[in-house]
Amino acid sequence: MNQSVDTTAILPEMILGGTIVLVLIVDAFLSPRRKWFAMPIAFIGVVAALVATLTLIGETRVTFGGAYVVDDFAVLFKTFFLTVALIVLMISSRYFREGRFYQGEFYFLLLTSFLGCLMMPSSRDLLMLFISLELVSAPGFLIAAFRKSDPRSNEAGIKFFLIGVLSTAVMLYGMSLIYGVTGTLNLVEIGRALAAEPRLLLLDEPVAGMNLEEKEDVARYLLDILEEIGLTIILVEHEMDVVMDISDRVTVMSFGRRIASGLPEQVRKDPEVIRSYLGA
Repeated sequence: MNQSVDTTAILPEMILGGTIVLVLIVDAFLSPRRKWFAMPIAFIGVVAALVATLTLIGETRVTFGGAYVVDDFAVLFKTFFLTVALIVLMISSRYFREGRFYQGEFYFLLLTSFLGCLMMPSSRDLLMLFISLELVSAPGFLIAAFRKSDPRSNEAGIKFFLIGVLSTAVMLYGMSLIYGVTGTLNLVEIGRALAAEPRLLLLDEPVAGMNLEEKEDVARYLLDILEEIGLTIILVEHEMDVVMDISDRVTVMSFGRRIASGLPEQVRKDPEVIRSYLGA
């Protein structure tokens, strides 16, 4: 089903994105003496994005299937970020007058990072939130190492990169757990799922593709949920070791046919289960 995109809601992001492309083109095709044009272009683009943001005051717009929402909360932070961007651009002009350090690249990376800042307060989806965070942090790795001939700048860039990659991995792992428990990426639906006090939790292969340590962690989380909340958990899983360790009752299916049902100790000894799943 086709979903229409509200271009008015994403107009500030579109303007800033167009400015980023224009700055990149100016830096690529103008002579070194004229590369300073990138700064006024970037400044005008940020001002235009700020004006477009202010026109959204008092409105609530939803696009991308509810993954992107523009309301007063989002407008407030977009205005703040764009104002900060203008201040940074004015400060940076003095920096480049003292030494010509790859002006086009700097403005391209800076505006890309602020594009992520604009997207973040409107993100209502874990995937959109992840993209926004990466747009903010990834250019920061390069900006930290911007002075290529300075060892301290290179060291800062490497440290920032290593910490950023580690934090991204941890964040993605946490998001995957949230998605596995709630079955949705939408932040509103996640909140509803966590606040609804459900009586039944249905999980479809939650440990698929995990290593032994990760499987043990998930099994421990499920046991904690069972003990603390008292939820009934229906687990669809092919990892028989996990199933046998945490289940009170097991039903084994093979090609749509039930071949065994009962306590884990009973099912584990069933000849057909051994032949189909456990190996014999």
